[in-house]
Formats: sequence, structure tokens, C-alpha cells
Amino acid sequence: MAKFSTRKGLAVGLAVLGVAGLSLASASQLNLTSNGTAATGTVSVDATCQKAATGAVTAKYKTPTLGTTGYAPSEVQFSNIDADCQGKTIRVAWKTASGSYTELTPKTLTAPHTTATLVAFALPAGVDYNTISSFAVSIDG
Repeated sequence: MAKFSTRKGLAVGLAVLGVAGLSLASASQLNLTSNGTAATGTVSVDATCQKAATGAVTAKYKTPTLGTTGYAPSEVQFSNIDADCQGKTIRVAWKTASGSYTELTPKTLTAPHTTATLVAFALPAGVDYNTISSFAVSIDG
């Protein structure tokens, strides 16, 4: 009988942890969802070249790799950026839940640029990607 109680207690404990994990994951402003290997989502972009018909810019973390502190992605990638944005500057900033935005190094959207083109930004060194709550993107130039 004791073996059954232990199993039941473990099952209840895992269920509570799962619900707690889901509630934390849904707090992201980027609306990240997991596909088992990386997180993806969409972000609104401040840019006149990003047409409504193209839709929202897609954001995802690069597939995590094993490092000295465990599995983590090395960059965040953006796609579904309108071809009319080619030649313009894309600016990305990140923030934690309690912090302010910090800009990553801007990039120029080079040719040939299509909505399938991935634009990658290295994640900041020394920052746990799990603490990043949102990204802001603008395209200008």
C-alpha cells in the first residue's frame, strides 16, 4: 500500500510542477511556444516596409546546443520579413521581466532578401535566455 501512495504523491507533484511551468511560460510578451527543441513566436514590427499582407515577423531561438551550463540557444532568429525591407536596418532589443530594453548590434537586411530569409542575432553573453521576457524589433533606413 505504501508503494501506491508514493507513486500517487509523485504523480500529483509532477502535475503541480507542470501547471506551474505552463503558467510561467505563458507570461512571455513574445508568445513563445515550445516544439520540443526551441521556442518560437511572433512579434509586431515598427516598419513601413512590413506590409499587413506579409503578416507578423516570426521569432525563434536557434536549436539549443550543449554548453558548459547546459543546453541553450546561441541566437534568436527572425523571419517573414517583407522583401521591401531589403537594404534597411533591422534593430532588435531584448529585456527581462524586471529590466529595460537592451539593443543588440543592428544589421542591414541584405540581398537577396525574402520572407524565408533568417536574420540571426547572437544572444547576449552571460544572460540566461530563460530570463528574456520579450524582444522589440524595428526596421528603418
